[in-house]
Amino acid sequence: MSGRVNSPTVADGTVYVGSGQSSNLHAVEAQTGEQEWVRNFEMGLYSSPTVADDTVYVGSDHLYALEADTGEEVWVFETDSLVKAVPTVTRGTVYVGSYDNNLYAVNTLTGTERWAFETGGSVLSSPSVADGTVYAGSSDENLYALDTDTGEEEWVFTTGGSVSSSPTVADGTVYVGSYDNGLYAVDTDTGDEEWVFETERVVHSSPTVASGTVYVGCDENLYAVNAGAPDTTQTVSSDQTTDGERTDPPKRSNGSLCDSCAEDLGQLSVNVVYCPFCGEKQ
Repeated sequence: MSGRVNSPTVADGTVYVGSGQSSNLHAVEAQTGEQEWVRNFEMGLYSSPTVADDTVYVGSDHLYALEADTGEEVWVFETDSLVKAVPTVTRGTVYVGSYDNNLYAVNTLTGTERWAFETGGSVLSSPSVADGTVYAGSSDENLYALDTDTGEEEWVFTTGGSVSSSPTVADGTVYVGSYDNGLYAVDTDTGDEEWVFETERVVHSSPTVASGTVYVGCDENLYAVNAGAPDTTQTVSSDQTTDGERTDPPKRSNGSLCDSCAEDLGQLSVNVVYCPFCGEKQ
């Protein structure tokens, strides 16, 4: 399996799911499992699909918009490199990042560019939109906050590593993981750090916030971090549950390591061109 695909998306009784190995996007009837349509992407299929207003948006060599009922192409927005970030759609605009270092805002009806913001690295982070601001990370080690209408930078927060984690916004705080082993809480208005919770390995998964708790997976563990007091945690490992302290992850099988995120690619059953953990080319 190459790239970061693929989580299924369910809309109006249909499951949309892709395969990085076959480069096919499938539409499947949710109740019966009967295939409604399938579309092949010759250049590879790299992002999970997003469905909005009877349209499927998905990343490949470019950003594609397909009719949800038939899989027919509505439009293609051409980028200069792969699109691995999951598109985010709101209020007639689809926001998506690319390996060409840009975060794009694209008109959902026409497929034309509203604006583009260039970062210093590839944008694998799927953007989050809240209160007129779009948040996205970049491999240049930054989390960006941009105006949704203009693409103008509101603030930039610098971590100590690549940011491929997708930001989550809740109660005036944006939460995001970094390859410097940190889970960060950042003030949405100022871009100032509220706190950082340190783990033992890179945090490339996306945080989820519920009832004052931030949940994130990392280093074989699932962390539950108190949003107000990050030093108080519950940790669920692959072996046991602990209260208030992290359990060391077990050693992985020997094999080749990804140059970017140091994940052990030897645990995979197939050879890969792109690391399935961070998306970087090997």
